[in-house]
Amino acid sequence: MPLKDLKEESIFRESPESAANHVARIWDDVDGWWQSEEVIRVVTQFRHHYYDVATLSKLSSVLKKVNNDN
Repeated sequence: MPLKDLKEESIFRESPESAANHVARIWDDVDGWWQSEEVIRVVTQFRHHYYDVATLSKLSSVLKKVNNDN
């Protein structure tokens, strides 16, 4: 998944100033932006490409066990 898609939907910003400007633009309707079809599509693609629920679940279990053993 190209970073370009995240940039186009303003999910990824290249600078703090750019992020602040985006937040200012959507401030009155953050949920409307976040739940827009295009943002949902890009986030879903990103998650499918980079996010493995099974692996994260196993990692979480291991970390909990290590934490409890200490």
